[in-house]
Amino acid sequence: EDINKAHATYKLKQEGDCPKDERCTDEQLSCLKFLAGKRLNPNVDLAIFGPYANRMRRKMIMTGMILTAEGSFTKVEFKGPPSIDVWRAGFLVYKSGLISCDILGANPLDVHMKRVSKYHRDYGTKTWHLLYQAESRFRSEELPDIRRQLTEEKDEIEKSGGTHPFKKEDPWRQVWARAVSKEMDHFWQEEFVMPAMMVRFHLKSIGEVVDGDAPIENTSSSASSTTAPAATTLVGATYETETEQQYPPPKRAAWSKNDRDRTKR
Repeated sequence: EDINKAHATYKLKQEGDCPKDERCTDEQLSCLKFLAGKRLNPNVDLAIFGPYANRMRRKMIMTGMILTAEGSFTKVEFKGPPSIDVWRAGFLVYKSGLISCDILGANPLDVHMKRVSKYHRDYGTKTWHLLYQAESRFRSEELPDIRRQLTEEKDEIEKSGGTHPFKKEDPWRQVWARAVSKEMDHFWQEEFVMPAMMVRFHLKSIGEVVDGDAPIENTSSSASSTTAPAATTLVGATYETETEQQYPPPKRAAWSKNDRDRTKR
């Protein structure tokens, strides 16, 4: 009944059914509903939270300490999205879940996605690991801090006889409203923009600015060069682009016997 109600809530708020590749499973909706009911941060790990979660269940069972052919145990774990496209696919499922459970509306989530996408366009794929780390910390660390700040502000104002729009029983709407406002620009400057510029200027390597709390999956495609250059414009200045694919010069055609005879003459 609760699951049907959640799907009905999405349909009402979004004026249509949720697309299949953005739809939460029953288990995903239950987890979000439980966290919100306990007034905990309804955050998710996008290493495992994404589209078609039922299809991932078998793979997830095989994680942990796995016995290898040599008789030793090796640790297997899920890592975060290797690219912004994979991140976006997972975040859209997360967005639909928050809407379905009536935890949040679509607007602040859309603003957040546009911010992350803009940073990715501006700084390129070279800094994706750093951007994902900042985005992950934003949801897991900053949102609870904002809720604490709003709670303190509300208590202080109400002690003085005033009123505050923050609702302790339904906190996340107001939390996200502040989270995507310009008040939080300092977070992105500290966690992403400044270290990303250091990486783009070759003053630091990407390994020096990521701490390992939000690892991402490595793919062969992310390491290979592409024909399309990465974004190069940063605050009005132009920096280097990613290495473009180099094509070998055309081979010189072999001379025929008649060509050699004409040259001798």
